[in-house]
Amino acid sequence: MHVSKEPVILIASVILLIITTNYPIVSDPKLYYLNYWAYLFLIPIAILIAYNEKLASFGFKKAKWPYNFRLTVVGTFLILAMVYLWSLLPEFQEYYLARIPKDNVIAFISITLGSYYFAEEFFFRGFLLFSLTKKFGSWAIVIQAIPFALFHLGKPTLEIICALFVGLLFGHIAYKTKSFFYPFLIHWGIGVLLAVLMVQMM
Repeated sequence: MHVSKEPVILIASVILLIITTNYPIVSDPKLYYLNYWAYLFLIPIAILIAYNEKLASFGFKKAKWPYNFRLTVVGTFLILAMVYLWSLLPEFQEYYLARIPKDNVIAFISITLGSYYFAEEFFFRGFLLFSLTKKFGSWAIVIQAIPFALFHLGKPTLEIICALFVGLLFGHIAYKTKSFFYPFLIHWGIGVLLAVLMVQMM
């Protein structure tokens, strides 16, 4: 009996997000990104392989930037302003300063953040988005943005609100390019910039 892919992926996505948050494999805060690789990357990859899906259809491909120069500049400025504002807010400082190591900051922003955002972007803008695109079309952008925002529960309130709009933006970029490559780079850049700004306050 053939089971339709979409319901399986939706149910699996909910379960994976719950266990990622509540049942980490690795408890060491310095290695927390390994939990995301296990739950948000390796298991989804296994599901796609089980359905004989080609990984290229889920965002593993080169892509051309889809927006013109003016829109890119405006978008970059808004993102930089948002991150700078976050770095000034006490709620963000309290949350992130406790999670950024005082030593090996370069390793943290390259290995830890890079690995974390790669797994996260593949999950939302690769696995989830492109699994639902065939059935729901561009509405898949909205569908994946909702759990992405909920995934930020426990973080500063403003970040949770922004996550919904960022999820829509990243989803739109991935949908247009058929790749999660640019969302990953932008997300990683946001994380690196915020970490660097926070480090200056240590």
